[in-house]
Amino acid sequence: MKRTNYFGRFENKSAGAEDRLTRAFLVVLRLVPPVQAAFIDAIRERQHEQGNGPAVPSRTATDTGFSGVWSQVGNLRTDEGRVLSVLLTNQEWEGEVEIRPSDRKPVYDGVVHYGGQWVFAIENKPYGDVREYQLHPNVEDSEGLEVDPLLVVLVWKDLIRRLHALGESDWLDYTQQQLVEDFLRYAQEEFPEINPYPTLKHCGDDLDKLNRRCEDLMQELAPNRLDTRRWGPYIRAPELEAAKVIVVSAEESNGTWAIDLGLHPGDTVSQARALYSEVEIDELLALTGDWNCSPNLHFAHMSQNLVYPSPEVSLREYLAFWQEHQTWIRQVKEEQFGDLLDLLESNGLLTGTDREEFGAEFFETNRSTVNVCPGLGLHYRWDRPRALDLDDNDLLMEEVDERVREAVRTWGAESDWDAVIHDAQGV
Repeated sequence: MKRTNYFGRFENKSAGAEDRLTRAFLVVLRLVPPVQAAFIDAIRERQHEQGNGPAVPSRTATDTGFSGVWSQVGNLRTDEGRVLSVLLTNQEWEGEVEIRPSDRKPVYDGVVHYGGQWVFAIENKPYGDVREYQLHPNVEDSEGLEVDPLLVVLVWKDLIRRLHALGESDWLDYTQQQLVEDFLRYAQEEFPEINPYPTLKHCGDDLDKLNRRCEDLMQELAPNRLDTRRWGPYIRAPELEAAKVIVVSAEESNGTWAIDLGLHPGDTVSQARALYSEVEIDELLALTGDWNCSPNLHFAHMSQNLVYPSPEVSLREYLAFWQEHQTWIRQVKEEQFGDLLDLLESNGLLTGTDREEFGAEFFETNRSTVNVCPGLGLHYRWDRPRALDLDDNDLLMEEVDERVREAVRTWGAESDWDAVIHDAQGV
């Protein structure tokens, strides 16, 4: 039985195995003609970008169409045609390779016959582990097979986007619609690396999927600045000095969800110094109509935040205090702990409970220094209906950008944000 038979499967492969993904995609490709057209369009676009050699005909320009689809086979299943090497991968592949005949004994992830003269030799690498030798087809000394020297690289995220567009169109009948949706759901759950979550509405109410969409938004806004090494995806923006991390995330909110934009200026000693030397208090307070703005005072040691006091003063009083006492924004030695605590407690920035917690973390542990970090928490939220509307109209990324500008402008850093965006986008 052919592996692309809808009722066939790999009994000995896990759901996340790349062979399972190959088979699933080829089954949909074999059974859904509009998916065939989308696949051919993707190949043709790449060929036109390369600009040399013949291109495969569009799906509507040939009567033959797809005459055969196979998975996990050891030969090309024909002795005639032009062989095109097609790589499916999770990201743009920057390798330069001229495809040539090979004498290796292959197991092709996929073989597709198209248009009466084209043979696609498909290699699927959803995890990016591309081995160049696997891209060269074996034509078995067949005089009727000609190898196209140009490699076609198709990125899975682009293919998934095309399938989402098809799913939203009127081009699929009910059965085709179910096949495409089943494939997208399978790819989304088993291969998150390749799923772009093109809009929030495709994510339903699943926070994990919504956060993957948020990750894509940050990547679109600031390419090459997305980092995930610490607490999750964020935009790395050291140019801002006072707030070097920008986070867009999905959060539970009143029984549903909202999209949250978070900045934490003054989160370290150096960031706090940059903040209070430049911040315009009245401008920052003006944010409070739309933003959630709150003190984020904490005491740290060796990059570990240990104590979070609860200031009992207004935000204006908090900001004014630290603007007037910038000399205390530093690493304080043990002999000055008492002076620091007395100052903060007498000005309403420290409670008796906070002082006890400080003692437990510092006096009782022989930590001889404390980093004083009088930060802020700035959060802007779009509720579910507003976020969906903005994303459906391709406006959410612009809205995030504008809100970031609105925040950093309060400490004179909008030009620094421009520098982040220009660098990230290669402008």
